[in-house]
Amino acid sequence: MAKNYCEQHNSGWRFIKRLNPSKGQFYGLDCPTVLKRPIAASNESQAIDACQEIARKLKVLQLVSKGDRTTTFSRIQYAEAIESFLWFHDFDPRTYIERMGSNSVSNRTITHISKIGFVDQVKDFYQVRCIDGLTAYTSFGALLVKAIESNELPTPSLSDALNGYLGKSRGSKQDWTEKSKQDTIRYVGLFDSTVGTRPFTSIQRSDVQTHINERLLTVKPQSVQRELRSLSALWNYCALANDFEGRNPFSRPTLPSFKPSSRKAASLEASKTLYKALITSRQSYVHHLTLLLLLTGARLAEIWGIQPSDIDTPKSIFWIKPNELRRTKNNQSVRPLPLTPTIRSVLTDYLTTDRPNSAGSASASVGKFLRSRGFQFSAHGLRHGARDRFDELSARATDIEFLLGWSLAKGGMFNIYGSGELTEVHKLLM
Repeated sequence: MAKNYCEQHNSGWRFIKRLNPSKGQFYGLDCPTVLKRPIAASNESQAIDACQEIARKLKVLQLVSKGDRTTTFSRIQYAEAIESFLWFHDFDPRTYIERMGSNSVSNRTITHISKIGFVDQVKDFYQVRCIDGLTAYTSFGALLVKAIESNELPTPSLSDALNGYLGKSRGSKQDWTEKSKQDTIRYVGLFDSTVGTRPFTSIQRSDVQTHINERLLTVKPQSVQRELRSLSALWNYCALANDFEGRNPFSRPTLPSFKPSSRKAASLEASKTLYKALITSRQSYVHHLTLLLLLTGARLAEIWGIQPSDIDTPKSIFWIKPNELRRTKNNQSVRPLPLTPTIRSVLTDYLTTDRPNSAGSASASVGKFLRSRGFQFSAHGLRHGARDRFDELSARATDIEFLLGWSLAKGGMFNIYGSGELTEVHKLLM
C-alpha cells in the first residue's frame, strides 16, 4: 500500500517525510531529517493527494541531485527538482526578483540578506572548477541558479511530461487503465514523429494541422479527433504545471466535416428473431454474449468483463462495476441489473467458456456473427434496440437512465440512442 505522507495536525493536515542525504544530497539537506510542513487542503483526500505529489517530486529532487555530475535528466525532471528545491527552502524567486528591483530600503535590506544567506550559498554549493577560470556550475546547479535569479524553469515537451501526467490522480474520474496509458503514449509518439520533439510552449497551430493532415492519410477524422483530445489534455497539464497562459494549439482543430457514426438500432422483429435463434441453441461464447447483450442492453465491454464475483444470486442481481478485467465507462455506468432466470442461465454458460482477451476482439466476433445471420446492425445496435424496447413499454426516463447506465444531466446520451421514431403509445398521446 502506498504511503500517503500525510498526518492530521491541529485543525488541518501536514506533510511528513524522512529525507536521507544518502539517497541524493542537495543544498540544505546535510543529515537525515524528518521534514514536516503544513498543507493547505479542504479535506483529507485533497491533503493526501497533495502530500503524495510533494513526496514524488522530492524523490525526483534526490534522484537528480545524486546523478547531477554523471547523468543527464529530462527537462521535466529538472523542472520538478527545482520546484521541490524551492519548496523545501520556502523560497519564491518572484518575490526575490521584485525586491531586487525595489527602491525601498527595507526591501533592499531583505534582498541583501537573502542573497548572502541563501543565493550565494546555493551558488557555492553547486559551483565546480573550470579550466578557463570562469564561474561554472553542475548541470542541475546552473538551472537552479537561473531559476532563482530569473524565475525561469526548463520547459518540458509533451513526451517529457508523460510520466507525471499518467501518474497523476484523476480526481473524480476513474484511474488510468493500461490501454488508456498506452494509447496516450502512442498519440504523443505519433505527434513527435511528425513535427519533432519540442517544448510544449513552442508547439504552434500549424504544427497541429501538419499532424492532422498526416494522420488523415491513414485514419478517419473521428479517430484523429479522439487523439487530439488526449494531446490537448496533456498540453493543459503542462500549461498548468508551468504557469503558462498561452492558447492551447490543440483546441478547436480544423478537421474535415463528418457525421458522428450512426449505429442502426435492432428492430423489435429482428430482436425477436435473434432471441429465438439463440435461446435454444448456443455453442460458443459469441452466442452467449450476443444473447446477454440483447437481454440487458448493456455495453459489450460491460458484459464481456463480467466476473463470478459480480453476481449476487441471493439478491437476484448482477453488478456492472470495475473489476480486474475492465473498468466502466463512467461513474453512472456502475449499477446493478436484474438477474432473471434466463439471464442467470446464459451468464452461467458464458462464464464457463473461453472468452477473448479483449472486448475489441469480442465485438468483432459478435459483429461477424450478426452479419452472417443477415442482420443489418452491429453489437452496439442491440443497445440502441434496448432503448427502443423501453420506449415501447413507456418506461420512465429515470428507469431507462438507470438500466442503461446513462446520465440525464445536460441531455447526456438519453436523447441520442434508439431509432428516434415515435412508438404507437406516443403517437396516441400526441
